[in-house]
Amino acid sequence: MTQGIECLNRHASNRSGARTDFLYGNILEQKRYSFVLNRVQNLNVLECASGVGWGSYLIARAGARRVVGVELSESAVSSAIKYYSADNVTYINASLAEADLPEASFDVVVSFETLEHVENPGGFLTKLRELARLDAAMFLSTPNGHAFKNDGERPANPYHLEEYTRDEVIGMCRQAGWKVVEYRGQYPMPRGSDQILAYRRFIKAYWTHQRRARSLGIPYLLVTLAARRIGRGLSEPAFTCSCDPVPVGPNEEPAYHYLILSAA
Repeated sequence: MTQGIECLNRHASNRSGARTDFLYGNILEQKRYSFVLNRVQNLNVLECASGVGWGSYLIARAGARRVVGVELSESAVSSAIKYYSADNVTYINASLAEADLPEASFDVVVSFETLEHVENPGGFLTKLRELARLDAAMFLSTPNGHAFKNDGERPANPYHLEEYTRDEVIGMCRQAGWKVVEYRGQYPMPRGSDQILAYRRFIKAYWTHQRRARSLGIPYLLVTLAARRIGRGLSEPAFTCSCDPVPVGPNEEPAYHYLILSAA
């Protein structure tokens, strides 16, 4: 699956299951911005993998001087320009390497749900560090490999190259020149619990549903719609909590890592 992962993500539609649509109804994604909005006043912000632009627009409205959203998917950028344009927001349809941005030009970097998509995560984090100013902050989230899949398995999500453990993510960040200021997580679960096993089953079921929906079309979608109405549809387990990025206990594993970093 390593071959063509960038191409796959570049052509991912807003209905692929890989990203939200323009209405931005996923509260997990919404809550990721809660720690960012009060730290962008009059600052230059880079959002890498800006998706449909909801977050970049929100950051711009929170008082950022300038926001640059870099996004690989043409479909997502088209939605961003249509629904979430602002005078202080620029959307670039490119990979980070293609974006041709000046080094040391951003005060804040935001990268939510990106690391798992790139072929060279260490190089990606190093590039973000090069684009950041010396005192810059970065906010990063990525799925927890321990919560998303069994050891040794490939990600169920075809748009993910890999999903990383806490130690792997922290190690890559430090290697790239980022200092970990705070480690948090969304939907923490007891380590080794049935809750984690259930979450892994949910992830597999979700992507099985996405594959079947693409191959079987409307008849399958009608059946699944009926299942939802009688309470048998898929429901994100994390939606049962606040979805806030919270401190993670020593014996817990979150569904999603959430790191606050500084340029070391």
